Amino acid sequence: MAMLQKLIGVTRQSGIDKNQQNLLKALSPYLSRERIVKLEKAMRAAKIAALASTALSSAGISFQSGR
Repeated sequence: MAMLQKLIGVTRQSGIDKNQQNLLKALSPYLSRERIVKLEKAMRAAKIAALASTALSSAGISFQSGR
């Protein structure tokens, strides 16, 4: 049960902020098809990175971003 609760927490914390996501989607009509594809890939990569970061921190693994 505890593992299920951790997974639910991870999925809730993942991804780009909804406002940012909506803004990027609103800009899509003004972009070329090539840039739209790049934008979609970047949004997926950000979501995966956030998921990985949350999963690692919930597992007790910490790391520094280098910034």
